[in-house]
Order: sequence, then structure tokens, then C-alpha cells
Amino acid sequence: MVSSFQINKCSGSLNTVSSVRCGSHGPCHISCNAANSLVAVANYAGGAVTSLAVDASTGNLMHDVRVIRHSGCGPNTNRQAEPHAHCVLFSRDNCYLLVADLGTDQIMTYPVTAAAATAAEVSARASSVVTAEGGSGPRSMVWHPHLDILYVVYELLGAIGVYQFQPHDGSLVYIDTFTATERDEVDAWCAGICILTNGFFLYLAGLCICVYVYMCICVYMYMCICVYVSLCVCNDTASVVVL
Repeated sequence: MVSSFQINKCSGSLNTVSSVRCGSHGPCHISCNAANSLVAVANYAGGAVTSLAVDASTGNLMHDVRVIRHSGCGPNTNRQAEPHAHCVLFSRDNCYLLVADLGTDQIMTYPVTAAAATAAEVSARASSVVTAEGGSGPRSMVWHPHLDILYVVYELLGAIGVYQFQPHDGSLVYIDTFTATERDEVDAWCAGICILTNGFFLYLAGLCICVYVYMCICVYMYMCICVYVSLCVCNDTASVVVL
């Protein structure tokens, strides 16, 4: 289920204004395009991507629901026996939707038609597919604020991949991979990621058993050049970090 809410600016309370079933199971991440005309949802359990039209003037979700189902698997039989769409991200020009699939080790690029209009929709066929290292598990993504650079969190590998985005066709060109955790560290995976608006630092939340791992990664141009790690013992796992 996907819902939209109206925020009461005085009390901070939320009022539900629309709710639509997303047509798959286990929705885990949502993204809206810059035109506020289209919402995309990654469905982890269902291994699918859902796109929903939005009334840009009211924010209400429309009932025009489209579902793209992924196929395939990865070498990690415990975590990659089937597709697990985990993150959706629109390009700045609204022309493409990028999807990270943890289960298939792939990053798909889907064209978006009529990107500036309320009738925008996601193509059912990917125009570009990048296959990451086997067993890496692409989980989260974030754009550099000023450059056509995409940072991808590999949950199972404990690393960050850097890609150059090609606006003319939506493809990704691999640049490098930076390790964020020790490869022999058991049950320590990377999760959420964000970047400062000046583009100088990445912040990464890691998944450990009863430990939060926050990493501050210095970025020069697009290269990650140093890492600061902070550990905090807790009773849960960290999956998102927000600035």
C-alpha cells in the first residue's frame, strides 16, 4: 500500500488523503520525480517496481498503477534466491528511473515518457542494465548534488560503487568501488546512504548485529578518499541515515 498525507503545519499531524495498493509485496522504498507527477516504489519481497501517477496539484495518488516484475537471482542463496528491488531513483531531468535490485546484483534504467507532464509513465523495458559483482547486493543509491555521478551501496559486499551517469541514454559507466567494511567481517552490511549538499561528504549507515555503523566518507570530485567510522551498540539495526 502507498499513501499520501497532508501535513498540518501548525500541529505537525498527518492526514491521509489517498491510498493505493502497489500491486506487489514488501514495498520498501519510494521516490517522486521532480515534476511531482510520478511516484515509483521498490517492492523487496515481490521483486518488482511499481509506478503510480500523481495529481501534481493536490498530491493525490491516482489509480493508474503499473508494475514491472524482475527476474533472476544471485550467488548468495540466503539473500539472493530471487529478485529483491530495493531502491528507486529518478534522474534529475525526469527522463529515467533507476532501480537497484539486491537479489539479482543489477541496476536497471527505465525510460520515463512525457517526463514533464502529468501523464508520465515508466517504460516496461529497461534501456540499460548494469550487472555488479556477483553477490554484492545493490541496495541504496544517491546522486552527487552537482555531478552526473551515482553512488550505489552494495549491502552484501560492504562497499560503495561509483558510476558516471550518461544523460543522453540513461546508461551507467562504472568508475570504481570503495570498501566500507572489512570483507571478512561477519554480518556487517551497508545500508542507507546520503550526501551533503556541497558534495564533499557521504554518510553511510551500516547493518550489524546490535551495532549502528555510521561512516563519513570524504569525497573529492567523485572519489571517496577517506572514511570515518563511528560505532554505537544498540538493540536494532541501522538502515537509513538522514541529514
